[in-house]
Amino acid sequence: MSAKGYFYSDLKRERGVASRFLLERMGYPDEGSNFERELGHLKYLFRAKMLNELFLWPLRWYMFREGRDAILLEDGDRIVGHTAFRVKKDSMHVFSVEVDDNYKGSGHGLWMQKKAIRRARKMGLKRIRIGGGNNDYSNQSYMHFCENWKEYGVIPLGENWLGIL
Repeated sequence: MSAKGYFYSDLKRERGVASRFLLERMGYPDEGSNFERELGHLKYLFRAKMLNELFLWPLRWYMFREGRDAILLEDGDRIVGHTAFRVKKDSMHVFSVEVDDNYKGSGHGLWMQKKAIRRARKMGLKRIRIGGGNNDYSNQSYMHFCENWKEYGVIPLGENWLGIL
């Protein structure tokens, strides 16, 4: 299975697969997440298939105004993984990494996080947070970057933060 990754904000034109995926994620955010709290009852509007296409441009405006973006992993006509992040001041917070069960174990999650680190470096950011809290996958990823800090050009700062060298 070969998948191709790209940043949503880098798309020159609307890509139907990516947009449909993001609209669906807006309607069904992770339960109890900060994102769900921010959306509040608006999440129900994104669940209405007939209405959600109307939200496409406001969604892009909201995401980018708030410094949000996503790396999307596409295979053919479907999104099989994503990494969502937010840039604020001099830092990036990767707050969601998901890979379809059929693609797990193939390194796609780590690949997307490395891509986020490269983007943060290119933007001149000073640090990046890989997940946090009780998410086992993001904590394992953070430990991987800590153990291989020279290879990735980062330095562990604690609490899932990495300094970008």
